[in-house]
Amino acid sequence: MFSGAGRESNGYGAPWADAHLPLTGDEPTSLMDESAVEQCLEAAGGACTYTGAKVQVPTGSSIQRRVDIIRNVTRLLES
Repeated sequence: MFSGAGRESNGYGAPWADAHLPLTGDEPTSLMDESAVEQCLEAAGGACTYTGAKVQVPTGSSIQRRVDIIRNVTRLLES
């Protein structure tokens, strides 16, 4: 299960808060980048029973923005 965090304050909360930041491409202060997710999945070698991610979206986001953030992380998990 993937869930982002950040080492500095951002629109999601304080540093290292359990705020479920999305991928770095969607939230630049997030430490959860595509490369790190891909490396973790590769290291698991297909042994995962399931994969998932917990992500928040910025307050007031449009439905399309919400879908885009979820799609970006889902795309990685399905590859």
